[in-house]
Amino acid sequence: MQFDRPGVKYVWLLVMLLFVFSIVTMLNTSVLAGYIMVLPIPFLIGYILDIRGFEIDFKNDKIRKYNSFLGIRSGEWMPLSAFDSVRVYQDILETQRGKFIRIGPKSYDTHEYYYVRIVSPGLSKSISLLELDNYGRAKFQAEKIAKHARLIFIEQPAKLKGDKV
Repeated sequence: MQFDRPGVKYVWLLVMLLFVFSIVTMLNTSVLAGYIMVLPIPFLIGYILDIRGFEIDFKNDKIRKYNSFLGIRSGEWMPLSAFDSVRVYQDILETQRGKFIRIGPKSYDTHEYYYVRIVSPGLSKSISLLELDNYGRAKFQAEKIAKHARLIFIEQPAKLKGDKV
């Protein structure tokens, strides 16, 4: 679930307000008006949740990155033959410790993340499959995906340079 979409905080607030106002409307004035106010809530919650993922169809040798809205998946299928390897990429995130209180010599913490990606020849396309905080787990998952997809596994983690596809 992706809660980092633009405006999700405001949409979530709108959902709560609609829910409260619909209950108040049902109790005080009209049950029908309250039900009408509840109708957009599932669509707003679908916007908030915005489930993303990937599917690999080994039978037909296809892969796709999808977005799911209210259970309906959409995304373009690509041939698995367009990709030749599975790689682990490393990214570093620095977070500020505090704006007003400085603890220790550094004012930030460093966190390493590892992305398992399926990559095309020449690195022109890639699809991010997993995000993990441990290299050992990322390597294990990448090896497993490479074995099932019959692709090459590149062991050395590379620095992340930008998102493709």
